[in-house]
Amino acid sequence: MTANVDPFSDGQAEVGSQSSIPLFLIGQIVAHLATWLALLAIPTEGLRTPRNNAESIISIFFYQDISDPRKVMVVAGFLVVVVFFNLFLVYLNEFITDIWNPFYAKEGDSKKFSYFMIYYAAQYIAVSFYPNGWWIVAPVSFYGFVAFLGARIHFIKDSLAKSSYILKENGVFFDVYEENEGIKELNENLTAKLYALIAIRRNFRFKGSVYGGIIIAIAGACHIARHFADSNTARLLAGAYLAASLIFVLFAVANIVIRSKYTLPAMQGRILAGDFEYFRIIAR
Repeated sequence: MTANVDPFSDGQAEVGSQSSIPLFLIGQIVAHLATWLALLAIPTEGLRTPRNNAESIISIFFYQDISDPRKVMVVAGFLVVVVFFNLFLVYLNEFITDIWNPFYAKEGDSKKFSYFMIYYAAQYIAVSFYPNGWWIVAPVSFYGFVAFLGARIHFIKDSLAKSSYILKENGVFFDVYEENEGIKELNENLTAKLYALIAIRRNFRFKGSVYGGIIIAIAGACHIARHFADSNTARLLAGAYLAASLIFVLFAVANIVIRSKYTLPAMQGRILAGDFEYFRIIAR
């Protein structure tokens, strides 16, 4: 590979089309509604628990029945499922449009993207049947995306090592150099691209773990403990579960909206400007 070839992107590759994720999002919502309507319309003994979950949501929304802790947890989980799992696709669409396709897309990414969407849809279907178990599925989806970013970072480092570029590692720093007539010069554009991806992954992995992890742990503990608690304690646990779910929803909405509308466009501009120092600070 010659020094003037970008090892990060093929230049022509693109993941999906501009409308692919919005269409998937619409299809996912329609499929979700159809699933719940089917559960209500078809009395199947094998799907008794999902059917009860659907009936719980209908009863609380229309009849204000808040006496059953299990129903409260089901409805709280339903809100998380609808908001988080659909809103994350909005972020993913912006991420692919602003960051991935311009700087990192390579041949074969469309197939990987399709696999990820199948993986994501399978989780969405599973949690649609048991929405009060969102605290199990949400981290799986979240860290699946983090793992995908990590795999691409390792791929980029390997590609740089096999190219005419020079990747220098100094602790947590990774600088990309190119040699011109025996003189090694820092390639600010490629260094910025590498640090940008590392920074995005770090923000997801650490901030998501710290803030989201605490909320998820509380929701999970309340969900499990309810099965062993008396009626009064179960109501308290349901209240704590509801509070944790609402906080998670608010955190997800604020985080995804800010990232999609402000952070990603700003990062795109800094990558184009080769502002690796900005990403280096975040990636520490």
